[in-house]
Amino acid sequence: MNKKKRGAREDWMKQLIYTQDIAWMVPTRLVIGSALMFPVGGTVDRLFSDEITALLLTPLGYLELLCAAMLIIGFTVRLVIYPLILACLIRVAVNASSSTPWLFDLLDGYIHPGGNWASGVMYVGMIALMIDILRTGAGRWSLDLWLTNRSEATPR
Repeated sequence: MNKKKRGAREDWMKQLIYTQDIAWMVPTRLVIGSALMFPVGGTVDRLFSDEITALLLTPLGYLELLCAAMLIIGFTVRLVIYPLILACLIRVAVNASSSTPWLFDLLDGYIHPGGNWASGVMYVGMIALMIDILRTGAGRWSLDLWLTNRSEATPR
């Protein structure tokens, strides 16, 4: 029974880090990670106008920076993509609210509108690429590929 649990845990970890040696994934990871690691308007918690909400979301800002760094080095990208997609969705709402009157009225008092609809579209494109990363993994020059190759070379 204990061997079954350990085997199931190892299979889950292998599925989490498994990646293929895909070269085009490297610039995608670097661009998305850099854009989220050094955001124009500050981290996600800085986008909210209510001080209490911003204070409660401060850990989300740190999580955004940590996940962006992990995306750049290619470590457990299938796990870190989810908070990054959430951060991008918040940025889409922030950027779209300055160009869309009904969204501005809906979010007024909660966020600082900034940017424009084109910036929001850029984040939608980043979300589409992150969904592709979920499917393929981190790609070449990543810790996930190194761990995948190491686990395949380990005798059972």
